[in-house]
Amino acid sequence: MVSKKKFFSACKCYENNKYGVDYVKPQLCIDEESHLIFCDRCGAVIDPFAAMLMVAIFEKRQNREWGRYMESARRFWKIAHSYKPYRVALKEMEKNMGRGNNAMLPCCPKCDRAFDPADIKAYVNKKYVCD
Repeated sequence: MVSKKKFFSACKCYENNKYGVDYVKPQLCIDEESHLIFCDRCGAVIDPFAAMLMVAIFEKRQNREWGRYMESARRFWKIAHSYKPYRVALKEMEKNMGRGNNAMLPCCPKCDRAFDPADIKAYVNKKYVCD
């Protein structure tokens, strides 16, 4: 049984960058007449099984990266769609109003007069408000 490390000794390009930071994609060239596989970078003849392993390892790594990107996109989408600005405004208003003798009332944005939120009689849909 030949160890896996021997399979990668055929191509110096792949061997040198296997564990390095600047990981290179294996660029393999197949000669259709002689049915040999060559490395496009260094021109070394590569064993077909070694070439298959190189491509499989590269694809596995690409799939892992794609999975990480998709997971972060899903997380971002979930956060973006759970954000409700009116809840933030209500929480801020509750915090500012306080309790007891130090209670503060919100002011009307048009006339700057204080009003009690309990006095609100009706609500209007946002799309029907004209400014």
